[in-house]
Amino acid sequence: MAWFILIISSCFEVLVMINLAKSNGFKNIKYTLLALVFQVISILLLGYTLQYLSINLAYATWTGLGTIGSVIYGIIFLNETRDYRKFIFMSLIMIGIIGLKLTT
Repeated sequence: MAWFILIISSCFEVLVMINLAKSNGFKNIKYTLLALVFQVISILLLGYTLQYLSINLAYATWTGLGTIGSVIYGIIFLNETRDYRKFIFMSLIMIGIIGLKLTT
């Protein structure tokens, strides 16, 4: 259950990044407030998972999945480049998370 909540928390972290980008440097209050709300939810969910997972594994997973989600969002919705190197480096992030899981 903790892993599922951690993945949901990472999804909220992606929503934070999306809304921060849309906030135009905090000028658009609607997106700024959405980013703040999503950040609070993301942190609360991350904090909950720390009861069950080690901090290094939980935080690496949270930030790694947030990063991967942001890259995928940019590729799909913002027409960012689909450079194969992005996929290689996203794979390396996943390998790092799996490596941490295997060593804890």
